[in-house]
Amino acid sequence: MNVDEFVLPGLFKSNPVVWPQQSTLSDGFKVYPSPTLGEINIRLNEDLDISQILIFNSIGQLMKSIPLEVSPSLNFNVNLAELESGIYHVVCIDYDGKSRTKQIVKR
Repeated sequence: MNVDEFVLPGLFKSNPVVWPQQSTLSDGFKVYPSPTLGEINIRLNEDLDISQILIFNSIGQLMKSIPLEVSPSLNFNVNLAELESGIYHVVCIDYDGKSRTKQIVKR
């Protein structure tokens, strides 16, 4: 894969921004769309029991924490409109303390 094909033009010439790979359900959850203008959808696998969703910026600062109660829903919408443009890490933590992470781009 050629990194130059995924670099946002004109940004961070010494440290290019790379588009994250398409999210899939194979590792527990899917996050879409990416890039997003403000809202993301999180779709969980049926066997994944999530206790919270955390959103971190690219330097590791916690930007948003969403505690989840036991819910029959496997789909969640998260509004990121208040966040600046950039790369974010969406972390789903289950009740056993295990975490799964996806990257998204916020425009």
